[in-house]
Amino acid sequence: MSVAEAFGVTAEQINDLIDTHWPEWAAEAPDLELVPASDGLFDWLRTAPPKEADLVLRALARLSHDQAGASAEAGLVLAWVMMPAATLIAHQLRFMSDAIDEHVAAQLWIAVRTFPWSTTGRVAANLKHNLRKEVVRQLTPTSDHLPLDECRLPPAVRHPDAIEELIDILGDGLQAEVIDQDDFDLLMAVLDAADELEPPSGPGIGILGDRVSARIGALHGCTARTIRRRIKRSTDALGQFSQEQQSA
Repeated sequence: MSVAEAFGVTAEQINDLIDTHWPEWAAEAPDLELVPASDGLFDWLRTAPPKEADLVLRALARLSHDQAGASAEAGLVLAWVMMPAATLIAHQLRFMSDAIDEHVAAQLWIAVRTFPWSTTGRVAANLKHNLRKEVVRQLTPTSDHLPLDECRLPPAVRHPDAIEELIDILGDGLQAEVIDQDDFDLLMAVLDAADELEPPSGPGIGILGDRVSARIGALHGCTARTIRRRIKRSTDALGQFSQEQQSA
């Protein structure tokens, strides 16, 4: 299970929604016209100036809001924009529940349909913060004599910049269908294994290392060689995708 699978939509369905509804949405929310007709939404978001990207996401948030635009379809698109962040949150909080993907998917839908779009602050950053906070809140036991205290919430895991950048690339590749959800989940598992193995560095620890591929292969019921082949195929595709984005 993944957050995307628990959410119940695919990239193809999201693209169909955008093709069908974007003109009517743009008529209601003119900021959406910042996205050129020749560009796909997700391609544009990857390279757009932050202020313009935020205007577009805020327009989608208003259209999505259950008491403003009340468009469930716009909500699905905004949720898909946030899917890499939601997947990372599920990855970080997997220790809290065996059904973490379902919890994150449910709270993601609530977050996009109730986001306070008229307030200031970056939409994507605030959606991510609100989503994580609510997932933790829902999964943190409380009682009448011990109410939930914000100080008791586990802190957000801070990844090194290189890891954050890699996770961003994985999310971009997933949205652009360069890799599929199985590839994404495998690469996230590989990052986990590389991080958890002791010692934390040395032979066999890299994502194509023998120890990492053997560990993941055992979990997936296949050989380490098969895992290395799948990793290389995905990383080669992501590398080419990243180069194309930089040269565009």
